[in-house]
Amino acid sequence: MGIDVYWKDERGGILAALPDSNALAQMAGLLSRQTGSRCLQFIDPAGDTFFKQLQLPELSLELANLLPSVEQPRWREHLIQLHSLVERAVGVHTYVWFVGD
Repeated sequence: MGIDVYWKDERGGILAALPDSNALAQMAGLLSRQTGSRCLQFIDPAGDTFFKQLQLPELSLELANLLPSVEQPRWREHLIQLHSLVERAVGVHTYVWFVGD
């Protein structure tokens, strides 16, 4: 079980991918507890969730704010990679998809 992340263009073409080696899936509980968030709390580990151009800056900010509280090295490294992918997508008319099992 994992939550793979894809940066996609308007036609669904994959611009970048971040496969999950269960790091993000194991963080699902942590993400769902981000009740003050506008994005992270809605990532569905059992389904698909996507964020569009206007939501990507908020998603990036929430990931940056979450990073200092994540001490588990594998989770932290995965979040750093995820934040980098989202940062690349900010300002571009594209989508970031979280694809759960």
